[in-house]
Amino acid sequence: MVPINRAGEYRKILVQMPEIAVNLIAEASANKLRSVSDYDAKFSAQFMVAACLHKGKLGLSELADDVLGDEAILNLAFKVEYEIDRQTGYPDYYSGGIIITTKDGIEHVHHERINRGASERALSEAEITLNFLKMLFWRYREIEQNSFAMPCMHSIKTQHVNWRQI
Repeated sequence: MVPINRAGEYRKILVQMPEIAVNLIAEASANKLRSVSDYDAKFSAQFMVAACLHKGKLGLSELADDVLGDEAILNLAFKVEYEIDRQTGYPDYYSGGIIITTKDGIEHVHHERINRGASERALSEAEITLNFLKMLFWRYREIEQNSFAMPCMHSIKTQHVNWRQI
């Protein structure tokens, strides 16, 4: 298992992506290393990988302003490099991979040729519901902080939801 939230443990982080994605999410790397908005962060492989490794997950809350300025994430983003994915399934799939080498020399490799959500890896109804609720609750928390209310939150069908995942 790859150590999470331990920037000093990583020697190298290499993201594999289709060539067509390079200009969109990896270059110009100077712009991708310090995202100034959630929009910029969504199109930065460096930031998204660093945030995921640091936080242990990747979702809307990892695009909040306080996370965008988190020095630990920004420093970790400098360790993220990319290469062209020679196993790509593009254009049929949005495939990609990651190779994380830790300081002790252990290499952790993961590649997804067929992306989640593709017809061959369709999300279940429960996964779609969970993703929707995560988005809804994230937005609800943001609105609640601004002292608004969303009464509809209490009327959502949630019998198939694993609340520990939200």
